[in-house]
Amino acid sequence: MSPRARRGWGILVACACVLAGGILAERSELLTELAAAQHEVERLDGLLASAERTGADLGDDLALVRGETAVYSVLLDRREDFVSAVAEASRAFASAEGKVDVSSARANVLDAQETVLDEREDAATVAAAKTQVDEITASVTQAVAAYDAEQARLAAAAAAAPSAGGGVVRANAPLPSGAYERVRAALDRVGGGGVPLQQFDGACGGGSAAACASSSGVIFFTAGLAAWSDARLHWAMAHELAHIFQFRVWGPLQASGSYAALYGGNIELLANCMAAHRGYPSGSVSCSGAQIDFGAAIWSGYVPG
Repeated sequence: MSPRARRGWGILVACACVLAGGILAERSELLTELAAAQHEVERLDGLLASAERTGADLGDDLALVRGETAVYSVLLDRREDFVSAVAEASRAFASAEGKVDVSSARANVLDAQETVLDEREDAATVAAAKTQVDEITASVTQAVAAYDAEQARLAAAAAAAPSAGGGVVRANAPLPSGAYERVRAALDRVGGGGVPLQQFDGACGGGSAAACASSSGVIFFTAGLAAWSDARLHWAMAHELAHIFQFRVWGPLQASGSYAALYGGNIELLANCMAAHRGYPSGSVSCSGAQIDFGAAIWSGYVPG
């Protein structure tokens, strides 16, 4: 087998094996077809070599053979570039696990794969697919970086709070009898069963609040919160639970055009509308149907674009 044929076969195997498990799928029929084409390339290479040694003039046939081998060689180069691009996309998807929803990006890579696997002649089509995958990778990488930066900011703020005279880890008074149980029951009622609950002194995000949600997944409350009415207490727990769900999709949420258009970047308004969707309105904030629908999507772990 000629060096070109051996190199081409290696690329075909890579197309079948790289990123198994949903990103690049093996196409045995296509592999068989392209393997046969590689053998034909080897045969044509031999024909060309023989023709050049003997000085035989094959005329148009020889020109056609040379053209076909040149086109196929370029196509193999572009396929090799595409496989490398998809490998980068796979690494970006892995880094987004638990941080950014990449389902649509993954689907777009699969579409690009289909295009490449079906293309037998036009190297420009394969190059365009590679460019598309590069753009997808860059977008996912940027979203993951935004998520990581926000988590680092929130962690730094939480770590600095105690030294500033308060924080989400210190209570300032013993709880009245039954206070924790009442707040716990309210959080469970609004869907927060299993979410950690802890008393604190009210320092939250540089201000003061009766309740506060941490990006680590903990909800904090003051002793005074336990004395609120049932309706107000349920709203407060639904509101803080909404923040926990927001933290889970923080990167894509901040990048969402719909979020900017519907809420103007107001994360508290979004939490209120999410609470309203669960049936626990604040009583002082009204939400449009579009805002309620957006909030419902966040509860489901999905961020509309």
